Amino acid sequence: MTITSSKMDAWNIFEGLVMGSVWVVRREDNSLNVFSTNCPHLGCGINWGEDVKQFLCPCHEGVFDIDGKTISGPSPRDMYSYETKIENNTVLVSYKKVI
Repeated sequence: MTITSSKMDAWNIFEGLVMGSVWVVRREDNSLNVFSTNCPHLGCGINWGEDVKQFLCPCHEGVFDIDGKTISGPSPRDMYSYETKIENNTVLVSYKKVI
């Protein structure tokens, strides 16, 4: 999912600026888990392995489960997760860039 925001300077408001992206997982109870797309090891981009239902880091073979927990690899911690809520059918993410 792409994260967008607005920015304001002294004269203008800039809407729809792309800030980054996150992985969004809808759980069986309809709650959402939202994770950084960067590996907590060295910041490589994490991919979703549909065939194995796990997050995979191609740089150093890190593997994370659907809850963002480290399964294997060199990562010293689980995937970074974001606070999230749904308002008026919009997913709101408390986003900050994590490397």
